Amino acid sequence: MRPAVVPGQGGGRRGAPAAASRPGGARRLAALLLGVLLTACGPTASPPPQPPPSPPAAVVPAPAVRAGDQERLCLGLRQVVAAWPDAFASLRGLATGPAGWQAPPLDDAFARCRIEGSGLLTASHACLARPGGVVDRAVAAAGFEATGARIERCLTEPDSAAVRRWVRAGTVELAGGERQVLWHDEAAWPRPAVQLKLEEDYDQPGAWRLRLATYTMR
Repeated sequence: MRPAVVPGQGGGRRGAPAAASRPGGARRLAALLLGVLLTACGPTASPPPQPPPSPPAAVVPAPAVRAGDQERLCLGLRQVVAAWPDAFASLRGLATGPAGWQAPPLDDAFARCRIEGSGLLTASHACLARPGGVVDRAVAAAGFEATGARIERCLTEPDSAAVRRWVRAGTVELAGGERQVLWHDEAAWPRPAVQLKLEEDYDQPGAWRLRLATYTMR
């Protein structure tokens, strides 16, 4: 005689998941998988718009050079170098101190000139200028480049009054935006040096100027 079959203890396949035997569970599983796929394949967020490109920096023109300016600069510079061996004694004007004098203008631009020191190794001749009469650094920097090229032409021209062999050093960047360039004469000892410097005008805060100095290189 067969034993009675107890519900839940026989019949059907053992170990089959209960969810598979329930239509509602299968539908929920399919919906979950579909949601995951839609999330993965959905549209991505667009990147933020790029800022517009910065406008190019304005090119500052160098101050115009008038007819005859180059000749006056070269003549004045040659006179200063010629007076260098005697500590610029021939250029000394009104005394400004125990060892300081006013000096004649170098040209129309470098009109404020002074001599400091009375010996060959200590004396210096320096003139100040503001290119174009303005005080903005950008314009003064353009004037620095243009004036450096003009001085280069002066020093490389043949000088019948003296045998010189001027050598130009590279432009040196200094603190605070200042810069300088130097020429020295390799044919002499001690050596005269000519220095052009772009510097801040501490007599007028925020202003810039050029300094052109001649002295003995040590």
